[in-house]
Amino acid sequence: MVPWLLVQQLLSASPLFTGQAQLEEFFDRLLEQKSLQPQVISRSPWVLQFDAFATQAQCKALLGAAGTFRPSIAGAVGKRQSAVRNSWGYSCPLRGHCARRRGMASHTARVLGVLGVNASHGDAVHLLRYQSGGFYRRHHDYIGRLASLKHWQRCGPRVLTFMLYLNTPEDGAGGATRFHSLGEKAHDVDPRIGRALVWANTLPDEAMSKDARTSHEALRVHNGTKLVATTWIHAFGGGSRSLGCYPNPLAEATVAPRKGRARRAVVPRAVTPKSRSVQALPTPAPANLSAKVKTQGGYGWIPRVARAPAANEFT
Repeated sequence: MVPWLLVQQLLSASPLFTGQAQLEEFFDRLLEQKSLQPQVISRSPWVLQFDAFATQAQCKALLGAAGTFRPSIAGAVGKRQSAVRNSWGYSCPLRGHCARRRGMASHTARVLGVLGVNASHGDAVHLLRYQSGGFYRRHHDYIGRLASLKHWQRCGPRVLTFMLYLNTPEDGAGGATRFHSLGEKAHDVDPRIGRALVWANTLPDEAMSKDARTSHEALRVHNGTKLVATTWIHAFGGGSRSLGCYPNPLAEATVAPRKGRARRAVVPRAVTPKSRSVQALPTPAPANLSAKVKTQGGYGWIPRVARAPAANEFT
């Protein structure tokens, strides 16, 4: 049976949520999926937790479909990177070679199927790795009109965030997701393999406006590793060709191999004309990332790197 929300998307150019009643209906429908063990963290704003969204094998398959992780730069334009976040990431647009890999394709199908959302509303599967000392300071997933008018007109803001934990750090290792404004005190969600979170980034009665109450933070990992996969859902579908809402839907983080011949990982072409693309980096998390970064269009997850970083910047 085709979900009601998907039918509406195919028949109308209106945003996913046009009012509070529709948002309430969406989350109430998610609560009916008892096999996923849903529980409500907050109803105003909506934050929902699934304790059994994915199995260990499914999480492993998703990680196996990923390419080369690189230092995360988003969210730190004009600031010292090391003061904002310390993580590594890999992004796979919902179209292209990496999206067709078995683990990636099955994960995307599960996410979109549970949410009842057309793939054109999603931008990519973003995997993040937080190693010992890793964190991401308080931030919000909403992207405003001024960041990129062209992208806003095509896709609108991120209205939903879906995040899946891909492993369980050791007891006492830290790494919880902290929501700062859900009540009188902060609420922490501990990472557990297969556990997922879904929350609204926009106001219930103003579908295109930021709901600041869902600001959140990735607390520091004290030891070991924390792995997550995030998919953002936008208000509108990504154009008539359903290219999705990744700023460059055809860009990929890896190149598909030719008939058994391995090809090296490459960075999407998102660098300034006179710059060099970032080279392969060592696996330890960066302790102090000082590469000069500037963005074009405002979307931080498509980095514009002014120069290739020196080797000692990531050690």
